[in-house]
Amino acid sequence: MPIPSLPPPPLWKRLLPAALAGALGLLVLVLFRAEISTVWNTLLGLLQQLPWGWYLAALIVLPAVGCPMSPLLLPMSALFGLGPSLLMALAATLAGPTLGYHLAAGLGRPILRKLLAGTRFADLSLPAEGGWLVILAMRLTPGVPYCVQNFVPGLCGYPFGRFLLISWPAAFTAIAAIIALGEGFQQALRGELGAALTAGGCSLAILAGIHWFRSRHAARNPN
Repeated sequence: MPIPSLPPPPLWKRLLPAALAGALGLLVLVLFRAEISTVWNTLLGLLQQLPWGWYLAALIVLPAVGCPMSPLLLPMSALFGLGPSLLMALAATLAGPTLGYHLAAGLGRPILRKLLAGTRFADLSLPAEGGWLVILAMRLTPGVPYCVQNFVPGLCGYPFGRFLLISWPAAFTAIAAIIALGEGFQQALRGELGAALTAGGCSLAILAGIHWFRSRHAARNPN
């Protein structure tokens, strides 16, 4: 007889590791704030030599070749200010997926099909009716590379306008949250620990939202 599937653990058990990691990180920050500030300011000094236009180009192009965005997003508010950083994120989350989609739908299709062969994304299809749920699930599921999120709809021939309309709000929200975390980290280094706690609370809220969405998606699509 088939083995019954176990119910998913409650939300607090899923969020507890993230909360403990955040508390540990805050403790390390308090204990070694001087040393961390020295390393952080050195990194900012190096990045400040890069004009904002080149920085924006890196945000658009590097994820298309598989480079993670987080190392570029965390220091942005310290380099350009929170408002300009969010505007740059707005542009990057429109241009980056556009580049990845058309790369997968055009010249890069044969290469990308070979690279994704044997992975869970190789045989993925995006039907016109329910494909938006798959796109949104990829955007909100931790661990799915950002470039793959943009390549798969192009490989599947999913309509570009619909893909961008569905994926952009989720991508911008996630990237804006990382930029805000960098702002909180910067303020915490100045001794404003309330900002760090606020950023940690925002992270837990985002995790809770992701858990809620995935639970609803799994309930609607048990297979």
